[in-house]
Amino acid sequence: MSKITLKQLAEIVDGQWITPPSNLNDTASYFALYGDEVRRNIGPENVFFAMSQEHWRKGTGNTGVYASTFKDNHARIHTIQQFLKVAIVEHRVENVTVPQLLVSNSYDALQKLVTTTANQYAGKTVAVTGSVGKSTTKRLVAYLLSQIGPTTSTIGNHNSRTSVKLQAISHNQAMFNVLEIAGMALNYQEPGCNVGGVSGLLHLDLAILTQVDAGQKGWSAKKTADVKTRLAANLKPDCAFLVNGEIENLTETTDFIKRYTNNIITYGRTPNCDYFGEVTPDGHLEIRHKHEQLVSLMVRGFDDGLITDMIGALAAYDILGGVISEEVADLFDRFCAHTTTRKISRLEVGGHHVTIIDDTHNAELLSIKNFIDFAQHYVTGSNEKKLYIEGRVINLRNISYRTHHEVVQLLNNAGFDKYYLYGPEMDWVVPSVDKSVYGGYCTTPRQMARMIGKELNQDLVIFIKADSRANSIGQVRATLEKQLAYDTGLGSDFAMTGEQQTNKAYIRLGVGRLLVILQVLRRIGQGRLKLSDQITITNGMLKDHSINKVGLKLNERYTIYELITLAITVSAPDVILNLAEYLYGGNHQAFVGLQAYAKKISLSDDTVNNITGRQTRKAQRTYLSDLEKIGHEFLKLPNEVFSLLSAQRTMFGGKIYQKKSQLFKTGKISGSVFLDWREKAGLYFYTDPDGRHVMAFLNNPHQAYADFLAENVIDSGSTQQDSQYPVESTELDHPIVNVLADTYFGEDYTRRRQRRGMEDSLQKYGYSYSFEKIKQFFADDHYNVFNFEAVFASGASPLDGIKPFVLDANAQKSLDEFKKLHFNLAMLGNNHAKDYGSAALVETMAEFKKAGIQTIGAGRNQLKSRKVVELVYKDRQYAIFNGYWYRNPAYNLFDFYAKSNAAGVNCLDTLMAHDIEVYKQAHPSAKVIVSAHWGTDYGEIRDGQRTIAERLALAGADLIIGHGPHRLQPISYAGNAPVLYSIGNGVFNNNGSFDKLKIPPYAAVVRLDLSADKLYWCPIYADNLKTFWQPSFVSDDDFEKINALNPQRFETTKIDDQINAAVIKF
Repeated sequence: MSKITLKQLAEIVDGQWITPPSNLNDTASYFALYGDEVRRNIGPENVFFAMSQEHWRKGTGNTGVYASTFKDNHARIHTIQQFLKVAIVEHRVENVTVPQLLVSNSYDALQKLVTTTANQYAGKTVAVTGSVGKSTTKRLVAYLLSQIGPTTSTIGNHNSRTSVKLQAISHNQAMFNVLEIAGMALNYQEPGCNVGGVSGLLHLDLAILTQVDAGQKGWSAKKTADVKTRLAANLKPDCAFLVNGEIENLTETTDFIKRYTNNIITYGRTPNCDYFGEVTPDGHLEIRHKHEQLVSLMVRGFDDGLITDMIGALAAYDILGGVISEEVADLFDRFCAHTTTRKISRLEVGGHHVTIIDDTHNAELLSIKNFIDFAQHYVTGSNEKKLYIEGRVINLRNISYRTHHEVVQLLNNAGFDKYYLYGPEMDWVVPSVDKSVYGGYCTTPRQMARMIGKELNQDLVIFIKADSRANSIGQVRATLEKQLAYDTGLGSDFAMTGEQQTNKAYIRLGVGRLLVILQVLRRIGQGRLKLSDQITITNGMLKDHSINKVGLKLNERYTIYELITLAITVSAPDVILNLAEYLYGGNHQAFVGLQAYAKKISLSDDTVNNITGRQTRKAQRTYLSDLEKIGHEFLKLPNEVFSLLSAQRTMFGGKIYQKKSQLFKTGKISGSVFLDWREKAGLYFYTDPDGRHVMAFLNNPHQAYADFLAENVIDSGSTQQDSQYPVESTELDHPIVNVLADTYFGEDYTRRRQRRGMEDSLQKYGYSYSFEKIKQFFADDHYNVFNFEAVFASGASPLDGIKPFVLDANAQKSLDEFKKLHFNLAMLGNNHAKDYGSAALVETMAEFKKAGIQTIGAGRNQLKSRKVVELVYKDRQYAIFNGYWYRNPAYNLFDFYAKSNAAGVNCLDTLMAHDIEVYKQAHPSAKVIVSAHWGTDYGEIRDGQRTIAERLALAGADLIIGHGPHRLQPISYAGNAPVLYSIGNGVFNNNGSFDKLKIPPYAAVVRLDLSADKLYWCPIYADNLKTFWQPSFVSDDDFEKINALNPQRFETTKIDDQINAAVIKF
């Protein structure tokens, strides 16, 4: 059949031309749906299907993690129209010149086109499937067949049912069309076809099966073989099915093939294969067919998977009539040497060579095994370390744990200097790691880069393997390239005017934004501009997709006051760009003018490489000294103009914009301006009796960090970061430490119930009742810790009517019970310790001290709130840190955090990571335990919790025990540290919201055995309305259900002869 004409195309899909082509007799050759299926090397020859997500989902049948991998792609036509001959659309796309063919459903149009034309192809169709190796085999087969005649093949690894259909009609009447087909594309029923999925639409001249293994969807090897052999369902009579003879369940696999054909040909490196390949000691691959040698190829340095794929490709070439001449063999050998899905980067970092070998193209268990084997045999120098990063195989379902556990066992014995686990599901198998070679668990590329950076004391070879779908591991290589030198060269260090001064730290942003604001304010001060002057917007930035634009409309007019207030308040590139172009008369003039001004005030060379200061292709670099120089220029402004920097929030287009920094709200500063929307760098302005001052900072690790340090400087003249925090040491005779989370006898809740006529345990039985069923856990020779989530006070609170729950407790009655229960340490780093103000907090700490109970997590000032309680057992230290995460209301509304001269609670997000680093440097063999009060009531794990955990683990935390959400949250890891994100309530006598929110009604108490560095996680019943405010340890049956909420297969045991526990090593 000749190529299809555009007229025929319209008739087949029943479409109407919105914009007709100039020649309806022109032909269509290539078809695409996804952007990277568009062939960009052939000119405007592609037919593009644009469709809604709804039609795509219905047509593909995609669900689960795959259901959102496609978005409506009509807008994509704007960016690829130069490569298109026609766009098949479901609605008109404006402002494009490509011909548009309108249909009601583009997926249905594709289906019609495939069913009408696919089988009219006159060439030969080859289809490749398999658990691993199909993409490489497809490429090798296509390359070899191209030596015979014109050949087309699947682009990349687009092997879904939809992409197979597209390639089936994108043959351009070539001699050969080589298709790659995923197993899922064979496991459904195509309309009109009984079996074989998409293969039912094809007439195959050769089917190839590269490998079989247990894999996605939780399929067993048998199920995988069953599905993938359906490739032969529409194999032409007498045509062959070529199968890898190294498949472990080969007999089972060939039995499945025989449902469709008996013409089975095997290939591989086992002697009984029809096409047998053997590697000689000198690195030559000799391939024989029926004992006759076909070819000898040099394969030294090739991995086993590639060698097997080469044998299969040459077998396919031979079967389809190819002649393996000396020239073809030489060309093929060279092609194979450059055929890899791996991306290799080579860097120089701090005088060390770093090689990164990234194989995150795709992953199944077999390909992971092959890559581990490749990494093991990769030759390194005497000064090189091998580091290996492993992520998951996606969508394994019920066999995920088993598969990844097998991978971990391989890694434990692979001989790498260190290996790391990354991303979803890999934390499930952390309990199986060999700690002597295990580097840690990560969930973000940035965290991974920081961990790798710690290994840069010699040359590195880094191997990365995983399926990159629904996983950020595919970004790790690029992040390592970008971050390693920045981190290890101290460029990413925090810097601030004064004590944190450094000439090495810099931020990879420019100062264009600050200079534009400064120049506007200078001209206002000089009388050259008025706040009432109006600017017509000349640059709508239509092609800029920044989420930080405020949406200035082209040709609209705004006052200088509106725009400069926006510019000071929010990092909006459209505001800065339009102000700059107005000031200087155009974009180029503005760029030149800003560069000239930067030179005039002696800024560094790379501070202005664009107008907005955002990251650009040309690196930008701003040092602390650059910010300080700009800050001093702001200080020269007249008072009336300078006061504009006090803008904290503004409204534009019906939306309120405001700064993240809270210092102005608390009256500590008179103004501020920031380099970027995250406020990673910027300027604070403050006033004292000596006049106005500026404080610059950069590389702010958290929005609260710079605020806290700046406030300390303003209040005390020092950041207090390097001040020696108190360490209170206690010698232990017994190795057991017990930890109970949120604890409060509930006086406030009881009064609320009394007002409603509701009886509770405190009214009926008093203070001892609630602990009755768990009190045996807290033995008098143990060290017992609890989170006291209240304050000893009574009467009215200054936060009444402001804070939703203000919790007071009876000091004498509470302390009597706590002493009976043998509690040694009360943690106060939470969101209730200051419910009655500073004086009540100080009094609470004093009352605990009188009762012989230590406190932690709060103090009379910030330095004392950072106190560490150090437990010493048999000459080994275990340091406990405690704090509450940063919340804006807690800072500027409730005034909860300790300050240089005021009592309050310790903050997790500010100086704790630094304090842990300092402690670890002084005590490298010590264990650091962080008790973190964080999270939202009855909510899931928040990203903020994960970020804090990562920072603290990187600083040296060995164990993190969380509480605050009043519910159990899953256990995971950050780096090497187990993270119990929330162990729920201890004895906390609220009503709870378990039933209302459909949350499992459990909590846990924790036991640490310091003699073995083991943690015992012991669930309790926590629904007070069902237990009458008396928690107890769960039954055996319920323990099994609760423990299953943690995907890790932790060892389980019973402690004290009756209490169920999961065992976690730390």
